[in-house]
Amino acid sequence: MYKFLLTLLISLGLAVNVLPQTSQDTVGTEDEWNDWEDWEHNVMHDWEMDMNMFEFSGAPTLSLNYGLYKLSHNDLNGNFAEPRAFQLKLGHTDINEVWQCENLLSSRFNYISVSNITTDLADIAAADPDYETNAWKIAVGKVTGYGYQLGPTALFLTSGNSMDWTRLKMNETPADSLDLETTNLFKNTFRFGTSFEAGIRFQIVPQISLEADYERSVVFPRHLFWKWLGSAAIENIGQFLIDSFVDEILDSSPYFAPVMSFLLKNGLNYGIYELRKDKMNWPFNSVAPLMYEQYKFGITFTL
Repeated sequence: MYKFLLTLLISLGLAVNVLPQTSQDTVGTEDEWNDWEDWEHNVMHDWEMDMNMFEFSGAPTLSLNYGLYKLSHNDLNGNFAEPRAFQLKLGHTDINEVWQCENLLSSRFNYISVSNITTDLADIAAADPDYETNAWKIAVGKVTGYGYQLGPTALFLTSGNSMDWTRLKMNETPADSLDLETTNLFKNTFRFGTSFEAGIRFQIVPQISLEADYERSVVFPRHLFWKWLGSAAIENIGQFLIDSFVDEILDSSPYFAPVMSFLLKNGLNYGIYELRKDKMNWPFNSVAPLMYEQYKFGITFTL
């Protein structure tokens, strides 16, 4: 509970500092009105980017990724063998110049994806005692970020979130009774979960990009809607406050904004998912989830 209260106090403190300050003694100078217009434009742009996960507009986009996975569960006595994965993302990408910032870009990629995460793609010895698995994951998500225009190329620093449905299959039955009980909560049915990813994308030409990403996912043994909603609300309040802080950086030192946005947003995501290793709906009392951790590389075609 003290972590929850601390989170709220920090959030309130940040909110006070990031809201625009106006004078009560004057109607406002021209510079103050320009500052307000800049702030309003940036906030509305961020709000539109954050609220349209299910709005597929922009250039049609296809992304192919290959990843190295690690599975874990806090209550498991044995270990999972490390699978490999192929992922296909289909969606739409919007890239725009940041208002009044030359050579600075904003990016949004909304997508649906399907992934096969399986030890069948890994080189595993027959005598390996670790549990071999095969999973399919369907997801809907968005990836946003800022980037630098580098002549005909561009470099983007991104963060993303998704909602997932994962179906896990065990290639053998665990001999350990506790492991059997734990894995039975996830096997042979689609389970809801969430993910975040942090990435670097290098746009070679407007149609082709290379990318490297770190992704972390939680799979819930059951979906406790209200606790999940409360946990997600805390996460989104934190992300909104970071977006507001990055808007201030865009006004004062715009070329630091992509790096600061990348570090702050992904740092918050990583911390929250670390806390969810023990409680899937942190800070609310809940059981441990199945965790996926992935490093992936890919190519994206924007058509």
